[in-house]
Amino acid sequence: MRTTLATVLLGATTLACGLGTVRGGCETLPRKPRGHVDIVRSAIVDSQLSGQRLGRLVATVNWSSESLAKKSRPVGTQVRVILPLTNVDMTRVVDSTGAFSVDLPAADEPYQVVFRLIGVQTLDSRIPVRAGFVDSARVFLGGNGGTLCP
Repeated sequence: MRTTLATVLLGATTLACGLGTVRGGCETLPRKPRGHVDIVRSAIVDSQLSGQRLGRLVATVNWSSESLAKKSRPVGTQVRVILPLTNVDMTRVVDSTGAFSVDLPAADEPYQVVFRLIGVQTLDSRIPVRAGFVDSARVFLGGNGGTLCP
């Protein structure tokens, strides 16, 4: 656990150091543009998911700034999915592909999905999950103006 945490922190620091303004070995991440989530709803039913009353959420995580997006992906982003009604409370880490996928019980209310990364604004969003559908979320993270030093 400590090794994993240290690896994530080191990776986030290393990543951030390639993104912002350099000042004495430290990096300042830009404050804008702000993060946001775009939902793309599927029009085609997946019969395997529908029979199980599940929906699939496929998310890609990118930077909201085009200049940052050209340099790297926000690797190590922590994604927490919560819905007390269905007893769902899980955390995943986005890998180097910048994507993650999760099957969730369909519910009448949207799931709370929180995206976190060191040096980045926390993005808290509500995302609906529909039974039998594979919906996509395009997530764009923005900096918080913080400074990271190696």
